[in-house]
Amino acid sequence: MTTETLEFSREIATEKIGDAGRTMSIEATPEERDRLANRFGLVSLERLSAEIFLTPEKGGKLIRLKGTFSALITQNCVVTLEPFESTIEETLERVFDTTRMEEEALGESPEGDFEFKHQDPPEPAGDGIIDVGETVAEQLALEIDPFPRKPGVSSGNFTTDPEAAVALSTENAKTGKNGPFAALEDLKKKLK
Repeated sequence: MTTETLEFSREIATEKIGDAGRTMSIEATPEERDRLANRFGLVSLERLSAEIFLTPEKGGKLIRLKGTFSALITQNCVVTLEPFESTIEETLERVFDTTRMEEEALGESPEGDFEFKHQDPPEPAGDGIIDVGETVAEQLALEIDPFPRKPGVSSGNFTTDPEAAVALSTENAKTGKNGPFAALEDLKKKLK
């Protein structure tokens, strides 16, 4: 993905991070928020801001990105289809490898001197650039509820728990509720 197609791009060259690290405060513009809302299928994205800390490690071969972000989003409830707002306040952490792109370009395999037993391997810092905005946008996408429900709204007599589904199905069969013809039976009673 190039920066022309990214909705929220805030690039920084790894050489500008320095030995002491760097702090960045970023905030999406209204146009960027509109494009991100479209990308993530939201009704709207009213706010997106982040505080990011970039720290060099292993002599600058790795860059650790840590920070927090906050977003105010509007989604449609999957039960009522009514829009509602929710706030997302989360942390993020990623590691970028500044040497991988050089080694891969030379046809060499990246050195295995970094051990990442209990976390994801580092991401390549393509051409010595880290896109902090896209990193925040990717983490926001992971935090958005794919099946949002408005507070206080239940999904009624539906469940994804297999044992509860069997019990509910058995109860409905005994009472005649929620079967395929339950609504027709209710209508028949009302017409009499």
